[in-house]
Amino acid sequence: LYQPKYQFLEKVLPKEIGYFPFDDNTTVISPTEAKKNSIMVFDDIACEKHDNIRAFFTMFRHNNIDVFYLGQTYSRIPKQLVRDNTNFVILFRQDDMNLRHIYTDHVNTD
Repeated sequence: LYQPKYQFLEKVLPKEIGYFPFDDNTTVISPTEAKKNSIMVFDDIACEKHDNIRAFFTMFRHNNIDVFYLGQTYSRIPKQLVRDNTNFVILFRQDDMNLRHIYTDHVNTD
């Protein structure tokens, strides 16, 4: 929450839109409590327990919520419910192990 990207979001988003940071994974609201058309951004550095994140990836379509998961290492992103419910993957430089996981998850048809 103290990284420049989050401080920037807090400054540029008007009060009508709202910016609600959660610094503890246990305080994150449930998908049913989130307002319609919300955007939730989960940063894997800040999120140790993934139960709340899994709930959002399960329910986001039903509640009109967009969910983003920022991961440093693709292979460490929980496969069940997070990687399996991903619509778009944006990649930057990856090592061979992560590239194999990505290929297996999204390209390989075997």
